[in-house]
Amino acid sequence: MQIVPGIHSIGQDKGGNVHAYLLDDGQGLTLIDTLFDDDANVVLAEIAQMGRTPRDLKQIVLTHAHKSHVGGLAALKKASGATVSSHAWEVDIIAKSGDRVGPIEVVATPGHTPGCLSWWWPERRALFVGDVIATWPELAPGWPGLTLDNPQNLRSVHQLVDFGSAQILGVGHGEPITSDAAARVREMAG
Repeated sequence: MQIVPGIHSIGQDKGGNVHAYLLDDGQGLTLIDTLFDDDANVVLAEIAQMGRTPRDLKQIVLTHAHKSHVGGLAALKKASGATVSSHAWEVDIIAKSGDRVGPIEVVATPGHTPGCLSWWWPERRALFVGDVIATWPELAPGWPGLTLDNPQNLRSVHQLVDFGSAQILGVGHGEPITSDAAARVREMAG
């Protein structure tokens, strides 16, 4: 589902109301996370609904290596030939990493996992945070029971306040925030 021009939110109940994000910068598609299912059919259906093919997918970037975020990775990599990027600490699932992938910039946000990454698309004022912040079942700095280092995760949330122009906040679990996201992050960070 397109939430704003160039940004599609793809949700799945499996894996805890998990979401992935498909970005279209006019040069190709970038996917943030791959949902839970190994067959990637939910993501592939969204690509088809956009009138695109799997080969239009140029980059797959991962927030972290939990099953709910990387389940469809192998199928999507095979179908698209896309480059895969993640934190080096989660190197067993990546093809390369860098400071910028396509239109988005990498932001280190450890806490949920040591190699957790967020992704910033400045041209669209969109911040994608994986499980650093959740909106399901409520807006919160991650899920305390599933976050490896809660104090570090909270420091990462405080770091995200620096993205004061963010309008969109794409989270790993729950619905995205589609307006004035920066205010919601500041509110949560206290």
